Amino acid sequence: MRSVYFLTMHRAASSYMAENMKTARHLRLQDYAGQIYRGETPKLEFKEEGYIYGPLRYTTDSHSPVWPMIQMAINNIKDHKAIFMVRNPIDHLASWYHIVREKHSLSPVKRIAETQLVERELCKEGLQVYLEYKAQQTATRYGMFIKLYEACPKGVLFRYEDMVRNPAQFRDEVGEHIQMKWGPITNTSTRYIIPEQIQGKLQEIFRPVMHYLNYQ
Repeated sequence: MRSVYFLTMHRAASSYMAENMKTARHLRLQDYAGQIYRGETPKLEFKEEGYIYGPLRYTTDSHSPVWPMIQMAINNIKDHKAIFMVRNPIDHLASWYHIVREKHSLSPVKRIAETQLVERELCKEGLQVYLEYKAQQTATRYGMFIKLYEACPKGVLFRYEDMVRNPAQFRDEVGEHIQMKWGPITNTSTRYIIPEQIQGKLQEIFRPVMHYLNYQ
């Protein structure tokens, strides 16, 4: 079976999807990003058949040692089926803030850990400061992600919110592309309160992305 690529964003159920992809029929999940994050040095190969390559989280810091691997994967994606998973970018950022501040463990890789520590310090300034600092960078990355999707003839786009709203339909639609066993969807619907002082600014920054992805 032809290999499949899974491209996504942080905090868009990427870990949940990857866990389920381990059960895919005729395809083996190859998570190079996870290996690099843990300090391993995998031999990077992208074979024509037999694998799901991902999650390839497109919000990864461009200075991270994971990012060149993602770019290498993209160069191999043209003739393959690719699953793209997105989330409302404002909710993505708010969720990422809370994970970085409260839960995210440090990578043993020095360059990755340095970036994590910078973000932790930024989180100490509060949600509003974090959102203001990260919004434009995140909007740019979402725009790049959309262009990649549009350039991928066999790409299919799924939204995190649709998975939460109607899990059965979501599973059926993904199942048209990858057959796998599904675990329960839990703790995925948290919505964080965005400070009123910044809501309008975020809506303006993300307007083109949210329009394209049908977020109101």
